[in-house]
Amino acid sequence: MKNITLPQIETFLTVARYLNCSRAASHLHVTQPSLSKTLKTFETSVGRKLLIRNSHGISLTETGEYLYHALDNIYNDLEKVLDYASAINPDESRKLRVVVPILFDSDETFEPVRRLFDEFSEKHRNISVETTLCDFTDQRQAIGLGMADIAITMDFVLYGMDDIAIRRIRKMNRYIAVSATHPIAKKEELDFSELENEVFFRVMNNGDDYMREILINECQQYGFQPKRVEFLPNLMTFIHNVKERKGLGICGQFRNYGDEYGIKYYPLPEIKDCQYIVVAWRADYLTKDMKAFLDMI
Repeated sequence: MKNITLPQIETFLTVARYLNCSRAASHLHVTQPSLSKTLKTFETSVGRKLLIRNSHGISLTETGEYLYHALDNIYNDLEKVLDYASAINPDESRKLRVVVPILFDSDETFEPVRRLFDEFSEKHRNISVETTLCDFTDQRQAIGLGMADIAITMDFVLYGMDDIAIRRIRKMNRYIAVSATHPIAKKEELDFSELENEVFFRVMNNGDDYMREILINECQQYGFQPKRVEFLPNLMTFIHNVKERKGLGICGQFRNYGDEYGIKYYPLPEIKDCQYIVVAWRADYLTKDMKAFLDMI
């Protein structure tokens, strides 16, 4: 019994309340494998079977029913006590560490997320949101090694990362980025047939065949085949190479790097395999402040 933790109790109570692991995991902002692992550890510590899983779903054993009703009020009272204890020192600084892409402030795709940060700061004045702009590779490292609590990024950036939970925020608005001096840019509307055999860039320091196939598949859904895909280490290098007519890119629309800078953007229609802006966090680490942010999404 001495090894039982509060997160284990919270997990058990949530599953017992919903009798559905998917809904419980969503409520707790954890993955289902992480939730199942926590439940198993709790049952082992109690020394009794608490849940019955069958084709009809989940039900509680007699011991599970007893613990659910006994612990629910105790846990709620404990939360109130801890909340009160936290409020004793209201001036104590609390910080939410967030990493975002380099062009977070200039990409119009992130506008709803920027508003979300403003709303969160207004609602939770005692929590300081520390936002750090990072390249995609640095975002992966920051969230993976615990140097950040939350990452706001694109779903493909997190490919291959274990024990990372994500929640979709919104679909990405996609554009073809072309140098203003490129012959393609002379037309008001994009002719996809003219994109055949053009080089396309992908921002990823350690690109692999999977990442290459994602971009090629995206191009093919728009009806053309790129000449090849080249990986670039960061967004600023991407923008520079597009401007210098070394290739094209599929990306968001960067308001600070538009016509005046020398890049033209053509909006793309929505396709089946859409990419999403997501919020990501380590599945085994979720603070109360992180929950407060995730609950606003």
